[in-house]
Amino acid sequence: MEVIDITRYTIDEKISIARNYLEKDICKAYGIKPEKALTHLSLSNTSLICCHKLLLLDLSWNHLVGSVPSWFGKFESLFYLDLSINSLQGEIPKSLTVLQSLISGNITIEEPDSSFQLSLAQQGGPTLTYRQISSFRPTLDLSYNNLQGPIWPDFWNLKRLHVLNLKENNLSGPIPNNLSGMRDLEKLDLSHNKLSGEIPVQW
Repeated sequence: MEVIDITRYTIDEKISIARNYLEKDICKAYGIKPEKALTHLSLSNTSLICCHKLLLLDLSWNHLVGSVPSWFGKFESLFYLDLSINSLQGEIPKSLTVLQSLISGNITIEEPDSSFQLSLAQQGGPTLTYRQISSFRPTLDLSYNNLQGPIWPDFWNLKRLHVLNLKENNLSGPIPNNLSGMRDLEKLDLSHNKLSGEIPVQW
């Protein structure tokens, strides 16, 4: 399939069009109104800055290049961000250390009712299954990129984060001691970087 045209639809809350090569502004292309509460988005290579109420964003397995946008930090409700397996460069923006939902843990999730249909397929196409947003653990996954620079001590602010995956980058410097204070952290993967110094004794 080469072309999907849904520009005449008005989509307010949930979209999944992952692994594509779309180049349009997603808000204009799919009729998303800035005042609406888009909360679940899985897509590639699009402009997302208008989607202020995102909860979950998965841009993994795409061909993304350049730096991680600093404006991700403005998404106050964002608790799951997966940018893994791309070609992103530069430092991790400090704005990711102030994601409010991962600091306070105040996450309001409204799942769709049983009548919600997740399908853009034509007759005979694959069936899509909706996965509840509440089944995703609070996650920041920047693995398998080309990110450089330090691991910010300010990640300690994200006390509600469950998964922090920074493996397979070019991060350098020490592992911040205060990361051991992230009380809800279940998985931390910093392997295959250029880190120096000792593993913090608190671990």
